[in-house]
Amino acid sequence: PYTPPARVTVTTPLLMLSLADRPTGMLEVVIRDADGNILSNAEHVLTFRSTNETSATVDASGLVTAHWAPVYEWQTAYVEVRADDVMADNAAVIRVTQHDLGLSHQMFPGQHVAYYLPPVIEGVDLACLTAHYQVVEATDRAYAAQQAGVGDVYTGKGLLYLVLDVGEGPGTAPCGASGNPIRLGWEFGKPAHNSCYIINDPENRTPQWFVIFHEIGHNITASCNAFNMYLWSPSPGHNTAYSEGLASLAALWAWQDITTCPGNLGPLAITDIDRHIRGMMSAWRQSLADYRARGAHYDNLDPDIVDGILLDLNDRYGPKVWFDLFSTFLPSPEPLPCAMDTVEKQAAWFVAAVSASAGEDLRALFRGEYGFPIDDAAWSDIWPIVQARVTARTWRPRVPPDLNCDGHVDTTDFAVFQACATGPGVPYNPADPPGGCGLMPDANGHVRADLDADGDVDQGDFGIFQRCYSGAEQPADPDCTS
Repeated sequence: PYTPPARVTVTTPLLMLSLADRPTGMLEVVIRDADGNILSNAEHVLTFRSTNETSATVDASGLVTAHWAPVYEWQTAYVEVRADDVMADNAAVIRVTQHDLGLSHQMFPGQHVAYYLPPVIEGVDLACLTAHYQVVEATDRAYAAQQAGVGDVYTGKGLLYLVLDVGEGPGTAPCGASGNPIRLGWEFGKPAHNSCYIINDPENRTPQWFVIFHEIGHNITASCNAFNMYLWSPSPGHNTAYSEGLASLAALWAWQDITTCPGNLGPLAITDIDRHIRGMMSAWRQSLADYRARGAHYDNLDPDIVDGILLDLNDRYGPKVWFDLFSTFLPSPEPLPCAMDTVEKQAAWFVAAVSASAGEDLRALFRGEYGFPIDDAAWSDIWPIVQARVTARTWRPRVPPDLNCDGHVDTTDFAVFQACATGPGVPYNPADPPGGCGLMPDANGHVRADLDADGDVDQGDFGIFQRCYSGAEQPADPDCTS
């Protein structure tokens, strides 16, 4: 009997071809049924389509032939695949170069994401760096955090691939490009500062955390129908400011989640993520300061200024304001109930969302400090919509005794607490944690179970834990540590 495909995956998310030495390559496709069982490709009709046949063509068997090496990164061909008209979770990037660069990519899989990288490139040991900084594990955490923060959005059923897209010459590969796969560029032949997967400084190579988290943010936010409609104003500049700015907000949400609840990430990864993102935050705050110094003219709004405003709002009202802003684009499949056909309406939606979160009308603040032109006539229509959407999604602030970071203080947390307990006056040793504790120190060197921050996990911490312990699967009381 015929078994219909439920999922289709292109397991070669990047195919590197060269005009001189390697002009052809075969794509590999895996088809699964609804239970996850692999089906025979021969029993289904596979179709392949190249998005740029000038650069590369593909035949009915999945054989790709290179014809031209793109000059600009946006000219790169993708091959889209279907099985019995079921579209694959991901496409394949077809990177065509003039010469064979001698690279062989390898899969580095996680739970939600998979990196496709050459283990070594131009003498740089990417496999070692990826393991050293727990890049796969941290990206998994960032992906899950953004899904939870932005909301219940559809981002595909399979793995999100992140590929090292190696270009031959400046401009041929992107810094970062969203989609599945996400493309992280590498300019071959340039000795340093040539990559958006790592900061390729020979003295201190570290991951490009912000680029990675930001591109995931584009994928997550773009999965919201209402968010896409929000970007329909007649001003491309303002649409770009919000599109890029809120993708960066998703990256900030991932940073906040990772640094407040490290989980299985070690101090090296946590500290580096924190350092990297805080550097971006300093730049955004400076952009906002410069914008204000120039008179806060809304026509000058750009993504960095949007993020500076979002940081300013977090300082005033806490992270709930970020959570609630995302909530106004939910439920994910539903459109906006009003058209964003002017920049004033677009500004009004943003201000109304923040006002609904803060519980007060912030139009005067936004006009005075940020130069927002707000459509007051549209406000009466927008305000009840955003207020209802903010109310519809429950904000659960993370409290310290929620040791496994699931939004509850319950028996699972108590088990973790017991594993971390060191006894009166015995300092916690991060280099030799108690068996089963499973909690590494955060970016500041604090152990989460040390609730009173006195250097040990003892009866004093248990007293705090008891005040928060619900004994059932109930949300933790946000005031329980006061």
